[in-house]
Amino acid sequence: MKALCAVTLWPTAALDGMESSIPFPLLRLQTCNGSAASKDPPHHTPNNRTCLGFLATQEYHLRGASTLYMRIIFFIILKAAVILSALTFTAAAQVGQAKAADHPSAEKNAPAGRAYSGMYTFLKEGEFVQVSVEEDGTVTGFISRFEDEGSDQGAFVDQFFRTAKLDDTKLSFTSKVVHGVWFEFKGTVERGDGKNPGDEAYYVLKGTLIQNSTDADNKVSSRTREVEFKMFPQDVAPR
Repeated sequence: MKALCAVTLWPTAALDGMESSIPFPLLRLQTCNGSAASKDPPHHTPNNRTCLGFLATQEYHLRGASTLYMRIIFFIILKAAVILSALTFTAAAQVGQAKAADHPSAEKNAPAGRAYSGMYTFLKEGEFVQVSVEEDGTVTGFISRFEDEGSDQGAFVDQFFRTAKLDDTKLSFTSKVVHGVWFEFKGTVERGDGKNPGDEAYYVLKGTLIQNSTDADNKVSSRTREVEFKMFPQDVAPR
C-alpha cells in the first residue's frame, strides 16, 4: 500500500508550481512514490524529506493568509467604527442646532432683555404690568388692574401671562382669563425719556393691546387700542 505523505488545503495551481495569494479549500493527497490522489501526472518523485518540507511550506502560507484575513477584518471593523462615530457626532450637532433654532432670540437676547424687566404703567393710574425676563431669555409676568364689573368691581385683579415671548426688542404676551376678560399685547420695547437706568420711562412698551371679554352667552367681544406703557422708576412703587 502506498503511504500518503501530504494532506493540505491549497489550490491546485499552487501544487503545480504556480503562486497564489489566496488559499482555496481543496484537498490534495501526495504519495511518497510520486503518485497523487488527483489525476495530474507527477513532476518528480519526492522522498519523505521533500514531503515534510512541502507540508511546512504550505502551513507557512496558510498562516500568512490567516494573518492577512485578520488584518482585513480589523480594517473593516475600524473603518465602520470611524463612520459610526462621525454619524453620531453629526446627529448630535444637528440636534443641538435644532434646539438652538427653537429658541434663537431667547438665548441671544437674554443679557440685554433682562434690562427690560420691571413694572410698567397700564390702562389706569394705579394699574401696572410686571415684565420679568429670566436668565435663559424666557418671559414671565402679570397684569395687576382694577376689576371693571361684577361684585368685585374696584378690587385688584392679577392676571398672569399665559404665554410671552421676547425676540430682540419685540415683545408679545397673552394673559390668562379672569372673570371672562383677557389681554393680548404685541409691540416693542423702546428707550423712553428717562436718561439713566432706573429713571422713570427709561424703557417704554409700545404696541397694540387687545382686550377680550365674554358675556353671559359666551359671546366674545374685543377692543383694540394703541398703547404706550412707561417703566416705573426702580425706587418708586406704583400707587
